[in-house]
Amino acid sequence: MLIAGGQTLRAAGPAHGQAETQALSLPYRWAGRYTHVVTADNKPGEVALLIKVKSALIAEPRLKPFSLEVGVLGTVVTLYGQVDTVEHKSIADQIARSVHGVEQVESGIAVVARA
Repeated sequence: MLIAGGQTLRAAGPAHGQAETQALSLPYRWAGRYTHVVTADNKPGEVALLIKVKSALIAEPRLKPFSLEVGVLGTVVTLYGQVDTVEHKSIADQIARSVHGVEQVESGIAVVARA
């Protein structure tokens, strides 16, 4: 069972068997398996958006030095963390906005100049 973002999902199919796993164990290993999860109106669910946005941020080489966190409520994504320039903050915002299913991005990213 996958529990995250207020949703409960059960892994099914031959690749998953009937084993149950908690969501926070190794979420990034699951990116390819759960990003297809959709809601009744055929939009990506909160879990799928969380995984897609976090994976996209991690894949961006310019953001590697920073630990950014992602929150999802419905189709609204909130970014948290610290970066050292406004440019890095803008890159993170643009990446989150580019993910299919994200309708709004709230930025809680602080710009803190390195000494």
